[in-house]
Amino acid sequence: MSFFGSSKKPETPVRKVTVLTTGGHIDGLVSTLVAKLNDRDNAARDSIKRSLMDIGQRHPDLVLSVSASYLTNNSGASTSHRIALLTIMQSLIESHHDRVTNSLTHDLASLAFSEMTATDEIKADWQNTACGLLVSLGIFQAPFVLQSLLDRMPHGQLPHYFVIKALGDLAVANPLFMVPHLKEIFGKLVALLNLIKHDNIRWVFTSTIGHFCEAIHRFRAEADPATFQAAGIDRSTFAGDVYTSFDMFFGQWLGRSEPSLRLAVIEAVGHLSQSMDREQFEANLPRIVSGILQLYRKEKFLLPITHGLVQVLEVATAGGSRSLDQQIPQLMQTMHGLICAPELQPSVNPALMRNFSEMLRCWEIMANTFTDEVLFFLLQRFVDSRDERIRVGTLLILKHLVNACDGVMQARRAVVVSGLRPLLPETSYKVRRAFAQVIVTMASHNYLSLEGGQLLVEFIVRQCSISEADEQAYTKALASNKAMQADPDPVTPAMLRSMCENILSLLTTTISNMEGVLWPYLFEMLTPVGYYPAASVVARSLSLIAERKRGAGDSDDVDADDDQANDAADGEEEKDAARGPCPEYMIDFDELLNLPRPHAIIARLLVLASQPHAQRQLGDNILAFLRAAGPIFHPSLAYLWDEVIPRLRVRLQERSENMAQWSASRWEDMILRLLTRTLGVVDDDEWLVELGEAFCSQVTLYSGDSAIMRQYRAMLFKLVGALTEKSTKKAYVRERLDVLLDMAQHSVEEDREGLAAGFGHCAAAHLDLVLDKLQDTLQNMILDKKGGSGGGGFFSFFGGSNDDDKATGARAADPELLKCTVALCFGKAALHADRVLIKSRLDVAIIGHLLPLFPTAKRAVVKESLVQAVDLLARAMHVDHIGPGYLCSKRRDLVVALTGFVRSAPLAPPAKPVRVPESSDAVLVSSLLAIANLLQLDPPLPAQEEQDLLTAVLDVVIRLRPGTSAPALEHLDAVLEGVDLIFQALVRKTPTLVQLDRLIAYLKPYLTSAELESRQRAIRLLGTLLLSFTDVVDALLEEAEAEAEENGGSASFELSTTDKDRVALVGILAVLISRCADPSLEIRLTANECISKLFEIRSLCAGLDNSQLIQRIIDIGDSVGSDDSATQFEAIHGLARVIAPELTAVELFPFIKGLLDGLVDCEPNAASGVCLVLNGVLRLRGAQVAEHVATIFAGITSALRELYELEARSQPGSPGSGKVPVVAPAGGANHQTTISGTLHALRTLTAHHLVPVADCFLTQAELPHPAHVNRALQSLAKDGKLNGLLMRHYLDVLLTSQPYKEKPLKSSGINMKFEREATHAPASATLLLRTMFEARGREIRAVSREQAAPLVAGLLIRIGSTMDLVQGSCFGRDLNADTINALVALFECLRDSVLDSEEAEEDPAVQVLRVVAEVRDSLGSKDVAVYTEALTAIARTLFLAYATSPLPEDNDLVAQLAREFAPFLSRNFDLQRIAASAIFAAFIGVCHDGASAGGSVAGASSATIDMDGSGASEAGLAAAAKAAKAAKAAAAASAAAAASGGPSPMDELLGVLINALLARQADHHPSVRVLVLRGLGNVAECGARSVNTYATTLLSALLAGLDDPVKQTTSSMSSSEKKEAEEAGLLMTMSAMEGLRQVLSVVDSTYFIPMLVNVCNRLRPFFENPTDHVRAASIELFGVLGRFGAEDSLCCSIFLAQIHMNMMAMYLHLSDESPEVVAATKRTLVKFAPLLPAAPVTEFFEAALDESKPLQVGEFTHKFTSLLIKHFPTHINSYLNDITNAMRSKWAWQRAHAALFAGYLLGQLATFSADLRAGISVDHVCTALDHLMKDDSAPVRAKCAEAISLLYEY
Repeated sequence: MSFFGSSKKPETPVRKVTVLTTGGHIDGLVSTLVAKLNDRDNAARDSIKRSLMDIGQRHPDLVLSVSASYLTNNSGASTSHRIALLTIMQSLIESHHDRVTNSLTHDLASLAFSEMTATDEIKADWQNTACGLLVSLGIFQAPFVLQSLLDRMPHGQLPHYFVIKALGDLAVANPLFMVPHLKEIFGKLVALLNLIKHDNIRWVFTSTIGHFCEAIHRFRAEADPATFQAAGIDRSTFAGDVYTSFDMFFGQWLGRSEPSLRLAVIEAVGHLSQSMDREQFEANLPRIVSGILQLYRKEKFLLPITHGLVQVLEVATAGGSRSLDQQIPQLMQTMHGLICAPELQPSVNPALMRNFSEMLRCWEIMANTFTDEVLFFLLQRFVDSRDERIRVGTLLILKHLVNACDGVMQARRAVVVSGLRPLLPETSYKVRRAFAQVIVTMASHNYLSLEGGQLLVEFIVRQCSISEADEQAYTKALASNKAMQADPDPVTPAMLRSMCENILSLLTTTISNMEGVLWPYLFEMLTPVGYYPAASVVARSLSLIAERKRGAGDSDDVDADDDQANDAADGEEEKDAARGPCPEYMIDFDELLNLPRPHAIIARLLVLASQPHAQRQLGDNILAFLRAAGPIFHPSLAYLWDEVIPRLRVRLQERSENMAQWSASRWEDMILRLLTRTLGVVDDDEWLVELGEAFCSQVTLYSGDSAIMRQYRAMLFKLVGALTEKSTKKAYVRERLDVLLDMAQHSVEEDREGLAAGFGHCAAAHLDLVLDKLQDTLQNMILDKKGGSGGGGFFSFFGGSNDDDKATGARAADPELLKCTVALCFGKAALHADRVLIKSRLDVAIIGHLLPLFPTAKRAVVKESLVQAVDLLARAMHVDHIGPGYLCSKRRDLVVALTGFVRSAPLAPPAKPVRVPESSDAVLVSSLLAIANLLQLDPPLPAQEEQDLLTAVLDVVIRLRPGTSAPALEHLDAVLEGVDLIFQALVRKTPTLVQLDRLIAYLKPYLTSAELESRQRAIRLLGTLLLSFTDVVDALLEEAEAEAEENGGSASFELSTTDKDRVALVGILAVLISRCADPSLEIRLTANECISKLFEIRSLCAGLDNSQLIQRIIDIGDSVGSDDSATQFEAIHGLARVIAPELTAVELFPFIKGLLDGLVDCEPNAASGVCLVLNGVLRLRGAQVAEHVATIFAGITSALRELYELEARSQPGSPGSGKVPVVAPAGGANHQTTISGTLHALRTLTAHHLVPVADCFLTQAELPHPAHVNRALQSLAKDGKLNGLLMRHYLDVLLTSQPYKEKPLKSSGINMKFEREATHAPASATLLLRTMFEARGREIRAVSREQAAPLVAGLLIRIGSTMDLVQGSCFGRDLNADTINALVALFECLRDSVLDSEEAEEDPAVQVLRVVAEVRDSLGSKDVAVYTEALTAIARTLFLAYATSPLPEDNDLVAQLAREFAPFLSRNFDLQRIAASAIFAAFIGVCHDGASAGGSVAGASSATIDMDGSGASEAGLAAAAKAAKAAKAAAAASAAAAASGGPSPMDELLGVLINALLARQADHHPSVRVLVLRGLGNVAECGARSVNTYATTLLSALLAGLDDPVKQTTSSMSSSEKKEAEEAGLLMTMSAMEGLRQVLSVVDSTYFIPMLVNVCNRLRPFFENPTDHVRAASIELFGVLGRFGAEDSLCCSIFLAQIHMNMMAMYLHLSDESPEVVAATKRTLVKFAPLLPAAPVTEFFEAALDESKPLQVGEFTHKFTSLLIKHFPTHINSYLNDITNAMRSKWAWQRAHAALFAGYLLGQLATFSADLRAGISVDHVCTALDHLMKDDSAPVRAKCAEAISLLYEY
């Protein structure tokens, strides 16, 4: 569609562009690049663009003219292509305009005009790019471009869209040139406005005229006066045209439907207003404002509107003009709505930030002129609306105005502060956040110092007081409110609180004028209950201000106080007064009535300080404030608090850093002491009374039910109690006690304990008053119960009624809770009372009132309180507290009462719900502790009472089980500790053996209980009892010795002198022996400790020193605690050896009787342990145990079966195990000691029936053999007379039996397919041999070493035989794994006794074991290649380890192994031949004498493990070290053989091995042939002498392997057969190459020179092989040939030619897709680099071709080509021919890097002499590059473009 009138003037034809060529090849290449710039691949397209840019930097005329010519001559080019070329041209013009000729500039301008106006349709991307090129040209060729634009503006017709746009863009880009010429242009455009019919043309005219006005405005601002005067321009110059444009734009076009046009009009109006006549502007201002504001309601994109409005407002208010008086209300209303609109907030959409800032700028402009109107409007919003978004938006505006309009706002600060008051009760978190931000902004401008500013401070504090309840309410509301969840800018309570805390800190520390506002106003924030969460931050602010106000004279104050005290003592007065704090520091509380009184502040802060971690740094901030404000509260407090509080803060900080050491009770005691010392310093009863009143009046501040509030109330009660202790007014004390009881919530534990503590503190000075009060309370409670529930309840005697005090009535509703409080108060009063006075009050006044409460106590809370009271009484009555001489007559009653509580504890959860007396964990634990404390009182408890007590306690505690109503498991330790304390109290009172035996008797039944928990608890209690008894006896003995030493006599203390007393302990000793084998580790360790304690007690009884015996028992305890059962039983056996000799004749029978009883122990492990100890004792004590050995021998068969059955039944989860499984010691089984004793008898039986017994083992149908069969065989294997015969029998079966049966499945193809089924006999023999090897021992090691060679050979061949067996025929076993395990067991058996010495690592068996462990998984592989590699590793290590061993018998093993393996090379079984071939190939690699191949030894040993080249393992390194150590000896042997004229033994063995492998070179199995090639290659590891001896044979065989017929395929093969043949051929090729590499590395050049060229020619085709491994191997082999060039000059010249011939192939493979090939190429280049007659090339290769670093191809190619040109100029043509041929490669990566190399080579060549370049033909290279630009591969095209960019000199 055309945008012009019907009389469109034809466009001027495009000028034909003359290509400014260089005359070189680059001209055509640039043309190709230009043509291919629109490549379909992004990477290639970018590369072409960079290439054109690079060439354009050097030949801008060429690139610009070719691009322009292409665009001119190819009108059909795609739009994207044209855009790309135009973009390049614009960039070149902007960077190299000075190098472009005027003619070309004119051509480019013509082209740009043509592209820009080529079509009437708007194609923005294309035409905008062309327009940008034209504007860039216009910056440097402004007259020509401007004239060209004017030429394309026909008179009376509409110019092209982009002609108009170009004029506007050029005006903005070059205003200094354009503005003087705008008058005529402006007029022409204005004249055409009426002709425009289409909105897009209107848009471009609007935008252009707006740009004209913007350029005029910039011209006025930037032009110097001379230029301005010369231009003859003033404000009226364009006024007419501007107004005409404005009238058209605003009057007609603004109403069009196109949104973009409307936005352009408004933005243009903003620019037009800068150049309009003032009168005209003001006359149209209402219309302008109205039009702009209307657009806000229509448009979505508002930034252009806001830009225009800002400029209009700036012009309208310039010079203080009030021309907006009529429009300001409408402006404010509209702009306010926009600011408040949530969809326009930057927090919702960050892209709107600029528009939002511009809208705030509008408010700033309006406020600077219409300040009162704006403020009134904004503040009225707070009154008129409670809408969240309106208030937030208003606050944002106000915040901006406070910051930006400070000059006009200063006089109106009071209005602002007053106008913000409606926001103080705000509930919205968003509004509160915005309000807080406004407040901190106002604070910076001194607003808060005005009246009402303190209310704003309070608002901040209120936000700091947001509580956890507020957060929970917010979270709950958020979960159910989807609108809140979708809010993009949420404000959580925690966020608001954190922000306001930071604000308050900022006001305190940073804003200097805020100190007068905050001080002392913040005092009012301390006591309100709602501001508690802000206590810490408020205290911090107050402390900081107080410290500053107290000033630097603070320390002087302290010194002054010290001086005054000294002067008072000396009767003198201080004359020089110290400088005091500033006047504002001291506060007149009488004058400032709103402030809380000092007593209220102190009371509040002391309570809060008791929980210093309730808020962040709460305690530290409060203490800091108290110290800083001490003189304010009372003159006497300054010195004390300055001294004490810093120490408290240090203590608090130390404990806070390690909360594990924090003790809340200790901290509370410190606070109480601070109060006590404070009261002492003040020493004023009136002040004390006022402080007490303050405490009591603040109890409502802590009325919440949260844990922290309960703790605060408790602390308040304690503080009041401490305060009453200091009071001397009894009436006041009585009143406080009444008030305390009235205030406490008796249903809350913390209240009860805190109240009791307070009563206790009071009782320290007023005991009778406290007891009277408590007794009256109990009496009133009884009366109240008798009188019914009417009236005010039992609290009616306090004077209030239920109607008057509803809270009191609620607390008094449950009399049971009052019992709790009163009981605790009695206990605390007794503990804190005067020690003399309390003696006469305990029995009657306290205990007499408590005992009646026990029978009626049903609820757990009441019981717990009563128990706590008794415990406090017991502590109060202890001799250490009350002094000697006091006997409690009611102790028995208290013990009985507590025992009743213990009995009420349920033993287990009831099966059915039943009514039981309520109990709890705390009641049981505290009852036991209280009983223990009562037992410490005199006199000792009578025997019957003791029996009743312990029977009841143990019956409950031992049988207690976790449940819903029983003590939880975590409280069990506390329960047991309570019983421990009871036992300890009893033995302390009666430290005799009779007493000990009696106490043990209570525990003995539980020690053998079937319940694990019962045994654990009983043994624990017994251990603690014995420990307590020994501690008591030791203490008594020490006292007796000390007394004797003091009196000069001998010790008179003695425990017992009769055997009867000592024998009493032997019975429990036998029980403890059984427990030493208990499955529970805890029981075993404790039992051993008990045994040591029993012998310690025994020695004390006898008066003997048995410390060594006791120490031996203790040492055995370490083994008893082992998880290994064998270690445990050995320890028990050792325990028997220790104990048995110590038993007297009198003690022996009771001990044996106890052991016999232990044989039927409920735990099988314990029974086995008892059996072991019994045998040990009988063996050590004499012939009386002989009959028992015969009985065990006669019943061996049935005993074994029965014991294993018992063991099986005892296993967890087995049938018949009806209890919870017990974890047995790790690695052990039950009855192991008994089973071991039984197995000893089997040796005699087998000596008479060797073959039948052996055959029975062998013919066991079950594989593996049963456990008891294996253990029986191992028992026989340890007999030196039997094991050799058994092993020979099983080895013969293994070697002679058929390993498997083969069934053919296929007869076609290369490889015959078989299905292999395992046979039974060798499988069973393998398992039996392994079982014997695992028996270990000297005897089995000796016979294993004797038969090592056949054993090793048989097992290694057996591993191969089991590789590919049918799964169903393997007896459910992994026979391969069985054989490997047997091999491992054999070498473990072969390990020398040297294992424990420093040479352990050199033992051959250890080396082999290490290798087997590393390759174990590979040995089990079904892949022949993987399996043979693993077998090779084992064979090499085996050969090397034993051949280099210092032991002759180890050396002989090598030859024996060769003899043993040889027959298997000709076996009919393929797997056995493969295994034998692999082993022989491995043997060849290490079959050397160490003299001719000393270096190869280490290499061979390393290769035993490092098969994949990844680095030698520990085994390889160890073998290498071993081989090196033996090198000298081997060299000596070789020298001796050479001297005698004959071959060494190793040479002979090597010949045998080589001939054996050559015989299998034609084997029908490919794997055998591969192994033959590998073995022949391994000859290289034997040294040059060995290789040269067999050089011809080796090289012929290996070269033949490159063309092995197995690689040939036929059409008759199936696809799978072809694939197998190809894989076999690949493996053959790789093996041949590897063999050649090894041989050529050491063969003498004399033998190889005739074959050098032939080998190189044979290798070249492999460089391009499709298989990565083949390419890498062939390149590696080529690198190996370099050694011949280094050793022989003739060979060097031949090989140097080969290097140059293959140089390009090597370079290209540096970029191979295979990392393996790249690494091989790097190594090869580094190897033959020294052969090149150029040292810099060698150095470059060594530095650049580091395998550990990736190759930077571009950088490498740049340097490489430079060196080639410099040092090998005669080969340049050859290189170029090779690289050009490579551009036709089948691999894209090779074509790409060939192109790149050509580019770099020719690019570098251009820097050398012209003579050198003259001999180089580049035509074919450039042709090839040009052809490659059409390649199908995008990377090729990209690299080709990069190469072309380097050819700018051609």
